[in-house]
Amino acid sequence: MSAPPSPAPEAKIMLEGLIEREPSDFDALLASYGERVRDRRKALGLTLDKVAAHAGLTKSYVWEIENGKSKNPTLRTAHGLCRALGWTFADLVGVSEHADTLDPVAVNIAIQVDAALRARISS
Repeated sequence: MSAPPSPAPEAKIMLEGLIEREPSDFDALLASYGERVRDRRKALGLTLDKVAAHAGLTKSYVWEIENGKSKNPTLRTAHGLCRALGWTFADLVGVSEHADTLDPVAVNIAIQVDAALRARISS
């Protein structure tokens, strides 16, 4: 059997960053992710309905996340939020050391194009 593949360089850097953090620091990052979701959604000019639709979630569940009522999302939820907000997992939990490289308007346009293409493919 061959050895498992090595993680991509960016994944390795992210993992090293997580390992170096104290557990309490990471818990604090996770606890504030709802606030980051809300801030990002507002920066993009998106409604709860739009984020929910793009993320494959209900509007009420996105509201619960933003308001700290749901602090432990599944990977499916996190993936949906990342897709809807134009983020990586690192951005979602706040471990990215770099600011967003795309303007929120550009991300919003990309989200709309993605939704239109998905609708076209499914019809």
